[in-house]
Amino acid sequence: MDSVTQAVLGASVAYVVGGRVLGTRALAIGAIVGSLPDLDVLVPYEDAVENFTYHRSWSHSYLVLSAVAVCLALSFRAWFQHRRMSFRHAFLMLWLVLVTHPLLDSFTVYGTQVFWPVSDFPVAWGTIFIIDPLFTLPMLISIVIVWKRDRRIPRLMNAAKSRGACLTTMRLGLGISVGYLLLTVALFCYVTTSVQPAFAAQGIDRERYMVLPAPGSVLWRVIGRQSDHYLEGFHSLSKPDRELRFMYFETQDELLEPLTDYEPVERLKWFTRGFYATNLESEAVIVSDLRMGVEAQYVFRFEVGRYDAASGEVAPLTPTVLQRFQPNPERMRWVLKQF
Repeated sequence: MDSVTQAVLGASVAYVVGGRVLGTRALAIGAIVGSLPDLDVLVPYEDAVENFTYHRSWSHSYLVLSAVAVCLALSFRAWFQHRRMSFRHAFLMLWLVLVTHPLLDSFTVYGTQVFWPVSDFPVAWGTIFIIDPLFTLPMLISIVIVWKRDRRIPRLMNAAKSRGACLTTMRLGLGISVGYLLLTVALFCYVTTSVQPAFAAQGIDRERYMVLPAPGSVLWRVIGRQSDHYLEGFHSLSKPDRELRFMYFETQDELLEPLTDYEPVERLKWFTRGFYATNLESEAVIVSDLRMGVEAQYVFRFEVGRYDAASGEVAPLTPTVLQRFQPNPERMRWVLKQF
């Protein structure tokens, strides 16, 4: 998920676990610690594909983050004890803040290697969009309310009762967000079942199509992949009776045949789980991740080779990521009409 959501989630979890002892300090600790796993974007890898595929790997591993939680609890043990928080309590708070970060990321389609180094399998359930205000806002509103109330507690006579009210507010906000997340899982299963007949008619089995949510989980983008083409369509929960119609697009995967043993290309195929498209643009061989974005406007596009028209050969290049996603107003208006 986006950085704001992860900070908000971390603050919420930290306050629920440690707010009775630490007060608003738990909010700050949770927001900071909950953002730590995403600092792996600062690590410079050899090329753009490694930057893309090693993000959410070791830094999002449950094993690594458990060790980090121990180190943090030990490093600040004296401070926590001064606040009358036991080591076990502090570790539990820090551990939950850290591991809920990759757990939430696993519900997106990107791919999170939570079992590294035992396994580098990128977990990607794809039930929630990477930025979804319906998930973030309940927690954020609770944080604002608790921040204002909790700071006045030391001056109140009924401090224990007021702190309890703050904890209830935070639990409510976190509970609503978690409830919405579970709802996206149910909607994902429903949509996947609903579109199955349309893909079966195209001769595409379950392993070759995917449903992807838009913010709010009302509109779902559906994609299918064949050897020489891919399909894109939209299913709206507000229009359940509308026929699912596909648009067809060619993919020039033959351009990747000379690059079969080229590690960046093989890693892209693996990380995208086969949902990629290959195109030739001005002699540049481009691989696009079909899972993120919409047709002609994909977030992650990589130049991996150079095509020589005279010889018909493709030479590998050090991968570079192309210009980042820029919304096309006309295309966005068309997508919004699908709601």
